[in-house]
Amino acid sequence: MRNYLIIDGMDSTDFGLYVSGPGTFSAPAREVQTLQIPGRSGDLIVTANRLQNYDLVYPAFICRDFERNIENLRNFLLSRVSYFRLEDSYHSDEYRQAMYVGPFDPAVTQRLRAAKFDLVFNVKPQRFLKSGEKTRQLGAADTYVLRNPTRFIARPILRLYGNGTFRLNTLNYFTVTNNAGTYVDIDCELMMCHTGPTDRNADVTVPGTDTPVLLPGLNSLLFTGFTDIYITPRWWIV
Repeated sequence: MRNYLIIDGMDSTDFGLYVSGPGTFSAPAREVQTLQIPGRSGDLIVTANRLQNYDLVYPAFICRDFERNIENLRNFLLSRVSYFRLEDSYHSDEYRQAMYVGPFDPAVTQRLRAAKFDLVFNVKPQRFLKSGEKTRQLGAADTYVLRNPTRFIARPILRLYGNGTFRLNTLNYFTVTNNAGTYVDIDCELMMCHTGPTDRNADVTVPGTDTPVLLPGLNSLLFTGFTDIYITPRWWIV
């Protein structure tokens, strides 16, 4: 079986492009610093509590309709100006956020019939699980238990109808106001609140400097006052 990519919704086989996947088993680096303190043995580790982007390399080849396909692929890749969704057939239950920087430098056969090259994407550290894209309807305000199946904290998207208060694991909470008869989406990754294109940050009060996260294992969610609740958990692994 030949393996392929889905790049920003486009199937790589539409360009005659196929890949192999040894690089898909790579993992990101953690951002840390070490400090040496005089008179103390060993280094002090200072962590920024984040994982870094890294380059994901796919050995790739095109072996049909070469000149047309290589031109279309080159223009498609270099027209992407921000992060896009990247999937591969090796891990069909996952996706990544990637960007393509280049350069684009294929090794072309003498008769211009085929090319082999490394396709390099700079990717965010998360391998998002497609199961985490499924939106779960929780109904009216109540207490729920939600299990995070991974080893990493997840930052969900919440859609809340009506006014109310949300508490997670008795620690993080926020209050929504001016929301009667409509909904507000709260993106806990971007720390943005909106209804469609309308900014709603002023209608959501979040104590502290962080939005709620779903910890590994069981999480207790308490909603008070809302008429309907939806959550998209966005599970991820590395």
